[in-house]
Amino acid sequence: MNNFESSLETTPTKSGGQTGQSKEDTAMGETKVVGPDLTPDWEKWLDKEDGIIREIRRQFRLGLKDPGKGLTLDHGQTFVEHRNPFETKVAVQKPTRTPAITKPTLPQILAVDRSRKFDPVLFFGVNWTIWRGSADGLGLEGEEDEDQRVLALTQIDLAEVRLENTLRRREGEVQGEERLRRLKALADIRLDALVFQTLWEIMVLIPKSWRRVGRVCFDGTILRSPGGRRYVLYLYFSGGLWYWNYSPLSGGFYTPWPSALLTAA
Repeated sequence: MNNFESSLETTPTKSGGQTGQSKEDTAMGETKVVGPDLTPDWEKWLDKEDGIIREIRRQFRLGLKDPGKGLTLDHGQTFVEHRNPFETKVAVQKPTRTPAITKPTLPQILAVDRSRKFDPVLFFGVNWTIWRGSADGLGLEGEEDEDQRVLALTQIDLAEVRLENTLRRREGEVQGEERLRRLKALADIRLDALVFQTLWEIMVLIPKSWRRVGRVCFDGTILRSPGGRRYVLYLYFSGGLWYWNYSPLSGGFYTPWPSALLTAA
């Protein structure tokens, strides 16, 4: 469960490449092969579909308030017609005027629904929680280890997010807990697990520049495993697809493993 393959270009008829015996179904003179590898995990697929639809609705509401920061009904109509709503278009003008070329800007605002809370069980399974208390404790009591400032943000301007690896001159790696201490010493806001989840649900909003990065970590939420170890979530891009995983803070973090930060106001 710790490495999902997902893409908005993937249709429900594709799965993770499981193997198994197939059977043939002949209809209208055409042979169709049906096997386990063509059977999707409908529960996961429907959950993801629901998340994407919720995010699109939020973007439409944002677009009603400010068309430059959200989706418009014109964007939605072009989606329905299987056309790219962000391609260069020629605006319709009066015949006496020269047509103007316009190109809609892809929204950079990520709407985060803070009415819900990130649930580690949905991603990892039972007995996973958000770490509580200090790093040298058991993680079961005290305040949840999250950047409290990010919990108040319902909109994230992704254009303002910067990536920071905390490495000093001539350092090739830094131990996870030391890296977290350096991040907490900065004035920047560490993006949390709910921002991670929102991006995972609506991947078209993940900045394309992140594809060239090894891992983008979300250190605003520290997770606790059933064995009592501390972890952070991260996204990474490989083979044309986005994946997620998690790293233990007891291990090392390297140059291409930065943290996603937002400059504090």
